[in-house]
Amino acid sequence: MREEQVGDVTVLTPAGTMDMTSLPAFDRRVTKLVESGTRALVWDLSEVGMIPSTAAGFLIAAGKRLRDAGGRMVLAGLQQRVLGVLKTMGVADVFRIFQDRDAALAALG
Repeated sequence: MREEQVGDVTVLTPAGTMDMTSLPAFDRRVTKLVESGTRALVWDLSEVGMIPSTAAGFLIAAGKRLRDAGGRMVLAGLQQRVLGVLKTMGVADVFRIFQDRDAALAALG
């Protein structure tokens, strides 16, 4: 997973599949970011080809953690397959979703 700081916004860009092997590391990173004061987070999912239901649950929990700390989290760059899964699970109704990371950064900046 790549991480980039753009102004006050942190951009996380995982690649491949967000699954049970990668989710614990993502969870630890989000926890550290929130504890260190991050309040704006973009998940750039443009390199994620598939997302299982466990990852959808993780995104909801991460978003709640950030909201509880007074922050905001958005999703960007979703491939059609990933967007379809998130819509089916209702996750697409929970987050603002942007076409790409630049649009997400503009909305949070």
